[in-house]
Amino acid sequence: MTGRAVAEDSIGVDQFKIDPETRKITRCPQGHQPIFSLYDEIKETHTAKFYKEHCQNCPLFERCQVKEQKRAYHISFSENKIRTDQTRSKMGTDRHRELSNYRAGVEGVPSVLKRAYRLEHLPVRGQVRSNFCLHHRPKLQKMQEIHQKEWSSHFYASYISKKICDQKNFDHKDSTLTFFGNKKLVFGI
Repeated sequence: MTGRAVAEDSIGVDQFKIDPETRKITRCPQGHQPIFSLYDEIKETHTAKFYKEHCQNCPLFERCQVKEQKRAYHISFSENKIRTDQTRSKMGTDRHRELSNYRAGVEGVPSVLKRAYRLEHLPVRGQVRSNFCLHHRPKLQKMQEIHQKEWSSHFYASYISKKICDQKNFDHKDSTLTFFGNKKLVFGI
């Protein structure tokens, strides 16, 4: 969320009652009707004025966002501010935490795929070819890993002559071949 957050003890503008048809403020959080209410469709802002007597005697006055003017208390806010306050009021709930954890997992999967399979650096252009690479690259890479392991362990062991690959030179546990007592050749990945 961007923007300045409302103070913890303050009442959000989402608590004001708004008529869904006229989009005007009909009641404050305490239930008082405004003297004047207006909705500007171009700027998408709600404006209302309340009697001074109602606001000064209200138990929620210290937490309310109304501003004092000469004859009344005034409040003005945008549609975006309403949506922001609604979202912020839901943020501390268990359901929000559950959904945010789920979202982190969903966003993590493409990130892992991009890093593991180098999907940002495809050697092709065009949607059809890119889709083909995206769908088959992980499969091909896994097949290459399996093939590389099999090839390195079986190929070298079978094609190197028996004279070099006797028990004292070739270590099957870590797939290394020792030449002349000190040089090692490593097979595998």
